[in-house]
Amino acid sequence: MLPSFQLVCLEAGQLIFRPHETIQFVYFPVSAIIAMQIDISDGSSADIVLIGREGMVGSGVMGGNQNFSRARVKFAGFAYKLPLSLFQSELAQDRAFLKIWMAATRQMILQIAMPTICSSKHSNEQQFIRWLMNTLDKTQP
Repeated sequence: MLPSFQLVCLEAGQLIFRPHETIQFVYFPVSAIIAMQIDISDGSSADIVLIGREGMVGSGVMGGNQNFSRARVKFAGFAYKLPLSLFQSELAQDRAFLKIWMAATRQMILQIAMPTICSSKHSNEQQFIRWLMNTLDKTQP
């Protein structure tokens, strides 16, 4: 797969994909942070998870190539992109790769759940500090 990875520069605010759009690539942030966002009925959207160097964007489409959320670059930086079809093919053929992807997916689900838990147990200041530390973790080598 290595020759198929392409290093790209992502700009803050750049839209990687929209809800229900056909996804062509998965992204592995190096220094960028990408927000997965959900549309709200009032026309706004909300960040559900921030993904940095610890994760990937676009992997939630294993049943096909359409996503339910939006991916927008929150903090500019670099990412590797890989064709989704190649990623899916590799998952189907390599059990070790599949296990790594499953562990990363579990981690993302936990990251999505944490704000709900924190909002009931921690002060706004503590929640802000958690967000700040999490953001720094995603960008620091």
